[in-house]
Amino acid sequence: LSAFVVGYFVFHERNSINEQIIFYLLARIVVGLARYAQKQTWLPHSKRPVFPWFAAFVWGTVLWLFECHRETLQPSLTRSMVYLYENSNRWSSLHNYFLRDVSS
Repeated sequence: LSAFVVGYFVFHERNSINEQIIFYLLARIVVGLARYAQKQTWLPHSKRPVFPWFAAFVWGTVLWLFECHRETLQPSLTRSMVYLYENSNRWSSLHNYFLRDVSS
């Protein structure tokens, strides 16, 4: 309970640093909960690696959201995806190819 209260006061302001910390922790929590579910035998142990399937799911979801519901993604992720998938084949100099997106 005290961690909940302290977490509220420490992370109550929504800014890019707090978001990064919270998203990082959320990812670690999801992995921890999956391991806990395996430990409790709620999820079966797999002989095959699970990470590639998890990575495929995450990347597929990001691409689907980018293509169909772009407004739901974080602005910085959207800018990166626009650069990678829409602007990467358009550049006028080595400077904006390596250092700065042409749309910036």
